[in-house]
Amino acid sequence: MGTVLWLLARIIGGVGVFLYGMNLMSLSLEKTAGSRMKGIVESCTRNRVFAAGAGAAVTMIIQSSSAATVMTVGFVNAGIMTLSQAAGVIIGANVGTTVTAQIVAFNLDAAAPVIAGLGAAGYLMFRNDRNKNIAQIFVGFGLLFTGIVFLKDAMGFMGENPRIMGIIAEFDGRRPLSYFVLVIAGILVTVLVQSSSTVTGLLAAMASQNLLTIYMAVPLILGSNLGTTCTALISAAGAGRNAKRAAWIHVIFNGTGVILFAVFLQNIVVDAVVGMSANDLPRQIANFHTAFNLITAVVSLPFINLLVRAAVRILPVREDEKYDTESILDPRMLETPPIAIKQVREELYELTCLASENYADGVGLLTDFSPEIFVKVENKEKRINDIHNEIKEYLKRITEKEVSAHERREINVLFSIDNDMERMADNAFNIAEAARYKFEQGIEFSETAVRDMKELHSLVMDSCEDILRGVTELSGVYAGDIIAREYLIDTLEREFRERHMSRLNRGECSAGAGMIYLESIGYIERAADRIRKAAMVISDFKNNN
Repeated sequence: MGTVLWLLARIIGGVGVFLYGMNLMSLSLEKTAGSRMKGIVESCTRNRVFAAGAGAAVTMIIQSSSAATVMTVGFVNAGIMTLSQAAGVIIGANVGTTVTAQIVAFNLDAAAPVIAGLGAAGYLMFRNDRNKNIAQIFVGFGLLFTGIVFLKDAMGFMGENPRIMGIIAEFDGRRPLSYFVLVIAGILVTVLVQSSSTVTGLLAAMASQNLLTIYMAVPLILGSNLGTTCTALISAAGAGRNAKRAAWIHVIFNGTGVILFAVFLQNIVVDAVVGMSANDLPRQIANFHTAFNLITAVVSLPFINLLVRAAVRILPVREDEKYDTESILDPRMLETPPIAIKQVREELYELTCLASENYADGVGLLTDFSPEIFVKVENKEKRINDIHNEIKEYLKRITEKEVSAHERREINVLFSIDNDMERMADNAFNIAEAARYKFEQGIEFSETAVRDMKELHSLVMDSCEDILRGVTELSGVYAGDIIAREYLIDTLEREFRERHMSRLNRGECSAGAGMIYLESIGYIERAADRIRKAAMVISDFKNNN
């Protein structure tokens, strides 16, 4: 009984340390290269080859094809990636994950504790965030191989047990029934640990102790590649139909690859990898894993449109289907803060657009009231408030993740802009309500008042255009123009107030009209002031980076 408990502890501990090491290494790699990941993802919009390259690159950074695929499902759900682009990324992700298998195939048993120790020492010594992240990469790398050492110890004990070896010998992988059982086992273990890389590490440990042959490893690898698709399916469960199609593309792609190899290519590839590394079974397993994903990717890449059509056939288009979600802030992106922040910027741009449109419509209602336009402004104001609250909550959730000092500053900037643009939208709605009151009371503005107000409004619209560019690029180059224009707007607003008081004293306008007019130009000036505050925050952020 004690021996069994020792064996279980060694296996569970080995898998746990392996998973923790891989997770720590991937998180640290992600934080080190996170700012580049936005560019990598954006590159996938060019063509299918770039999409596959982006998928491979991101997977190499985060060390998990499942995580990369879940991220892709999130992009599709957010409407910023088409199914064709997603298919390319998924294909590339499968290639990228083979790097982990190749790393695990190295025998670094003796070096693992040294690597982890040096990484830990560096983490304690360094003060710079980037250097600390690099040190954590080495800690994770060392722990990953330490987990392999634990697994090898457990496998070594199993290899000395005749009963266990007898059971294993029944599954040589060359008989149809044992082949099928091993494929199912590969699926189940991968679904259980949610990581095909962990299964590869387990196979490498078993191979090092001669517990399996290449013919046993092959169906386990194929089953693992099927099992890893379950993560994307689970992730897409609560998403839109297009996101579910992206997950099904992963299932179809991997399933087709498994059938292709099992029926046609397996023996050819096995002979090739054995010939390349005849005395190194862990390397043979890694090479087969690489060959499977690389060949499947090369064969599938020209047929991306067929993959998309197959996914659409599984989930047909419905008449009431909405491809565009109301919010692009997908919780899946929170695990990758740089991309989550990029999503906030896109949603913040949408909020700023809506606020600018409502401002323009609100001022337009002052001179040409339309009940239909007012309802449109009212509905848009509700949408703006919803986006504002979504952004605020999403940014709070990002701050709960591990983010760099630069990313934390950017999050603070986005918080501030979000508040300013929502306040600007409130001023726009106040203008619309003033216009409705003016219409209901039958109040008319004088030609001079209308001319002055339009002059003020024109300047604010120029600032709206500038702040839209500023939010898009987080660039402070427009701040100078916005600030100078705000000074002019303040000056004109005071001047127009004085002119109005003179008209009022001369009896050229009514007290009711005067009240609405003063209130309206006050809201216009306050809208401009909110734009100026947002521009100054952006400018300070750029100047301090």
